[in-house]
Amino acid sequence: MADALSIVNNVKCNGVTEPSSAVNCNEDPDWSLGNDSEISLPYHRKMKGCSVDVCKRCAADIDQFSRLPDEIIVYHILPRLNIVELCGMKLVCGRLLSLVRQFLKQAKMLDISKWDFMITEGGLSHILIYTSNLQELRLDRCWRAVTEANLITIAKCCNNLRILTVSRCQHVSDFSVTILAQRCSHLQELDLSSCYKLTDEGVCNIARFCQHLRELHLSSDYGVTDISIQMLAEQCHSIQELDVSYCYKVTNKSIREFVRSQHTNLKLLRIKNCDGVTQDVVEALVKKNVIVNNMF
Repeated sequence: MADALSIVNNVKCNGVTEPSSAVNCNEDPDWSLGNDSEISLPYHRKMKGCSVDVCKRCAADIDQFSRLPDEIIVYHILPRLNIVELCGMKLVCGRLLSLVRQFLKQAKMLDISKWDFMITEGGLSHILIYTSNLQELRLDRCWRAVTEANLITIAKCCNNLRILTVSRCQHVSDFSVTILAQRCSHLQELDLSSCYKLTDEGVCNIARFCQHLRELHLSSDYGVTDISIQMLAEQCHSIQELDVSYCYKVTNKSIREFVRSQHTNLKLLRIKNCDGVTQDVVEALVKKNVIVNNMF
């Protein structure tokens, strides 16, 4: 199996074994990370202007790989590849393009945050339409790709999401967060840190629709105030971890609701630089066995 994986990662041929399944990278932009000028994939450079003639040097390796059953490729090889390698697989042949799509349809988790400097809006959009069974999606810092349109696509295509992280994505808005909350109501962890367009409107809708939410990260969301945090305390009783660090407009008024509530399950509260939360409220939370972190 290791040999087969090595073959996938080292294919240098400018063609495929079967002319009928050839895929020209110029004709099919699907599955790329973005426009040609915005990516630096070895696959794409080597396959530019690809033909159906197989490089003799690589023909034996490709033939060996082509004999593997689809199930081996989908369930044992593709899960070992990162998102860049998956996007490059379609350049090898039509069969692999089909298998990558099959893999994405049954994938439970995708972490694209490591490739934030590559992924674009179009690249992410092409990936999302095949990910109907995703339960965990990490897109931190992917600010070029995480547009309002793609957030709505996530809401429509990934209804089974349990974990979504889109921290430091400047296009996250109240409207897109509201659609997400409505369509992905089973979310358990949501990271919206440093999403500067977010305000109370979006957070109130999270409290209204995401009744299974356990973790919510709102650090450095300057539009968040006591209004939405109080609503979280009153309506979102499942929440166990809340981060409102650097949310300067959050004060005792809303945090006291977690002290008063008989239904809260809050275990950890981060309030660094929330100067409006005083020591007496912190002590009251500690008495309720809530860990209060106001240091980092």
